[in-house]
Amino acid sequence: MWATGHSTGQVYRIDPATGRIVQRIQVGGTLSGLAVAPGGVWVADQAGNRVVRVDPATNRVASRIRTRRGPVWFALAGSQLWVADQMGNAVQRIDPAAAKVTATVPTPGGPLDLGLGGGSLWVPTSSGRLWRVDVQNPGKVTQSRWPRGIFVAQPALGNLWLLDFGGTRAWRIGG
Repeated sequence: MWATGHSTGQVYRIDPATGRIVQRIQVGGTLSGLAVAPGGVWVADQAGNRVVRVDPATNRVASRIRTRRGPVWFALAGSQLWVADQMGNAVQRIDPAAAKVTATVPTPGGPLDLGLGGGSLWVPTSSGRLWRVDVQNPGKVTQSRWPRGIFVAQPALGNLWLLDFGGTRAWRIGG
């Protein structure tokens, strides 16, 4: 298992059998989101405006990629890796193999916790909009208005689920 220390700048490797930290990897910065992909553990350094790949075979930082401003959350499905760049008002697609940004899609209103599914990246924003980005053609974007406060968009069980920040309301789209 993996976790980030928001203010410590460390990534923690945890033994799931014991729940103990078995490795502390110094990344630096102010860490938030984390995604585990083949060949790497990706961490968002919000204050450093970058995403960092930790190599799980060596427990060392393998690469650092500049982003716009304030990366926070990831969405991962197959070889698709996206990061919400909250202060930069955009989402960015990262090629994990090449360790570089391959697409940037402006999402005014501050992207929040992303979801990937059905060929789309779902991006709720703090302005109350839900953006749908075609992952094969990131220039193809649609949006809809929702109540302010939607925070999470996650595909599951053939539907798209939206959750509010407080976890008190949920919406199901589809099915």
